[in-house]
Amino acid sequence: MNRNLTIEEHGAFRRILDAIAHPGRIQKLSDKISDLDGAALLFSRTLLDPETGFAVASSVRSDLASQIVRTSGCRLVDLEKADFVFVAKPGTDGALDRIRRGTPDWPDTSATVVYLVEALHEEGGDRSWSGPGIPGARFPKAEGLDPREWDLLSEANSTYPLGVDCFFLDEHGQIMAMPRSTRMDGGTR
Repeated sequence: MNRNLTIEEHGAFRRILDAIAHPGRIQKLSDKISDLDGAALLFSRTLLDPETGFAVASSVRSDLASQIVRTSGCRLVDLEKADFVFVAKPGTDGALDRIRRGTPDWPDTSATVVYLVEALHEEGGDRSWSGPGIPGARFPKAEGLDPREWDLLSEANSTYPLGVDCFFLDEHGQIMAMPRSTRMDGGTR
């Protein structure tokens, strides 16, 4: 990155790191942000830069995509080449299989998927999450995400260390993460 982070971006960066370290735990991305667009823009300003390629899958509004480019300096690329992929509800509509998952020698070359959803909940989901950073199991829920998307994510991350890291941002400015090391079980508790 060619610039210093603002105080707000530095705080967001710490919350992003905390989210990925504690999958399924929800927190505010910033005390100043209380909507989805604000969260998406702060996330992109914090992590994306002119060397970053991003793509949109599903129905991300073109004005939001333009604002992401303008505020972060990143560039819009084809889905298969993207470092970050922003996905609006209800999901990727099957495009997740075209997103980079890394290689055996370079698993960290996978894309990061950012889901823009209605609301996040630490409980109430149909699937059990387990893995590093999760004591026992969690059942997080992302309102507005097509339930079939969980099956696609489970498949995408079935050959760890290959897979995709995911962040979920909601209409209340909250963030939750699911790294590719997280395992999902079943459909019921």
